[in-house]
Amino acid sequence: MLEGQPSFFINGGLYLLKWFINFYLDESGNTTSAFFTIAGFYNISNDHTQIQKIETKIKANILKTENSIKAYRKNNEQNLAQYILSENTKKDRELKWHTLSYDNKKFLIENIKNFNQQNISIHCNLKKWKAKNNRALNLDAIYNMMVYYLVDRTLNKSNINFNEEIAIKIFIDQRKSTPKINRKNNLESLEGYINTSLYINSKFNNVKIIVTQLDSSISPLIRYSDYYAGLTSSMCRIIIGSQKDWDKDIDMFFDTIHKKISCFCHYTIKEQCQTISKLCLKCEAINPI
Repeated sequence: MLEGQPSFFINGGLYLLKWFINFYLDESGNTTSAFFTIAGFYNISNDHTQIQKIETKIKANILKTENSIKAYRKNNEQNLAQYILSENTKKDRELKWHTLSYDNKKFLIENIKNFNQQNISIHCNLKKWKAKNNRALNLDAIYNMMVYYLVDRTLNKSNINFNEEIAIKIFIDQRKSTPKINRKNNLESLEGYINTSLYINSKFNNVKIIVTQLDSSISPLIRYSDYYAGLTSSMCRIIIGSQKDWDKDIDMFFDTIHKKISCFCHYTIKEQCQTISKLCLKCEAINPI
């Protein structure tokens, strides 16, 4: 019997469970940024209905929190209301981390709840990447590699046996450079990359992966990921000494969310830069588990 849980015996034979993992991911940064971040959350269970229940609770929590922020902005931040509010509330613009005021961010972080989701992030120093490789950045390729690392490291941290069946769904924000390629909006290029990389590098041999692009304006779970990507990306700037108004108290917000919800922060390349190493160490130090 391989190491890991849970597998059990029925009538003397080993019965292997089927596992389900749902990732919700968004990105922060572009080719001109110092850092590029992919972040969000995932849920893992051998009961898919439990994952659905958690996602329903997260969705309700995000919608309630966003509605409170919109109401606050309407009454107290009229000069900023144009960024999210319209005369028809059904057509309000989606909230984005980079359009939130300090008070909005503080309220958001304080009101996001723990439903046993697992936050996750991965970071890359694009300036050092470009300098080391001495060529133009291919952000799509770096993006694919970072998502693969998130999946691979999540599997390796789990208690799943190598030969158990694993169904992974990865939901990402609609990528600007990647049009809708089929009626289900599956991103087959990323699916193929992850499947091939796992086949070559991983001991897990029964993994099925589906990648779906979602419109963040109608997906509260992707917006959750946008908020977390924005927060952790901002933390990289804080570590290198940012004094920008939009980065005020980011370290406090980072501590608050990490003490409340378990997180794994990852580097893309080990020892690529001290900033990302410090971020990962800080995450590990204040994690609740």
